[in-house]
Amino acid sequence: MKRYFISTILLVSLSAPFAYARGMNASISDTAPYQGDTVVMSFTGGARPVSGLFGSDKLKFFDYKGGVTAVAPVRPTQKAGNYALHVQFADGSSFDRTIRVRAKNFVTLSLGIPKELGLTTKGLTTKLAEQKVSIDSAVSASTNKVYFGKAFGLPLANNTRIASTFGEIRKTGDSVIRHWGIDFGGPEGSAVGAMSGGIVKSVYYDAVYGKVVIVDHGEGIYSLYMHLREQKVKEGDVVQRGTVIGMLGKTGYSTAPHLHLSMKINSIPVDPARFVMAFK
Repeated sequence: MKRYFISTILLVSLSAPFAYARGMNASISDTAPYQGDTVVMSFTGGARPVSGLFGSDKLKFFDYKGGVTAVAPVRPTQKAGNYALHVQFADGSSFDRTIRVRAKNFVTLSLGIPKELGLTTKGLTTKLAEQKVSIDSAVSASTNKVYFGKAFGLPLANNTRIASTFGEIRKTGDSVIRHWGIDFGGPEGSAVGAMSGGIVKSVYYDAVYGKVVIVDHGEGIYSLYMHLREQKVKEGDVVQRGTVIGMLGKTGYSTAPHLHLSMKINSIPVDPARFVMAFK
């Protein structure tokens, strides 16, 4: 299976200083994340984490790079404010921090529907709602297995051409549509690589997102690649970071070639670029 080398956008690191809880070496990617970010925590040495909460959300722990890691998705609609992070260890000790979720100024746009797409506002919102149910079903399973052995990367050779940002608030007529992904522009037919190791969960076509590939990376982490011109994998294929899973296109609800990249963690949409920064 072909692989494609992935470049990344030059972004500022979010890593927070190391903290210690009863001899436990702990690191947190960011203690003041924005809405739509991902908080990544890692623990090494001492007792193993057995349970944890971020606010009211349960944490899942998995082995990664010689330590134990958990990822906490921050909902893009989560209310700004302070949330408790609590981790319990097998020896009875605990680790507690306050995570301050910051409000993000999401871009607001007024968009019409291009005539060539042949959709009304009502028709578009209906189809989006239908596809949300389908996607939510595809990413709802959480396998207790890690299919990746190293960090994630962005999927194109050139990831600097961002056409639409994560979380955009799109006003179309009387409807408001949220953009839960990043649109990367690029030449039609450009190779699209898997963000990291995983198993191809779904390969399909629909009228809104066109040709789609969904990759299950394990532990509730999924990446979704949409509007592809071609799909180069089939369901059940094992992929590695950079494996070519498709070619950039403009299928579905699209008037120009681009890749819509989404990430879901425990079914919660997160900013893919910010996830790549946080997860090392």
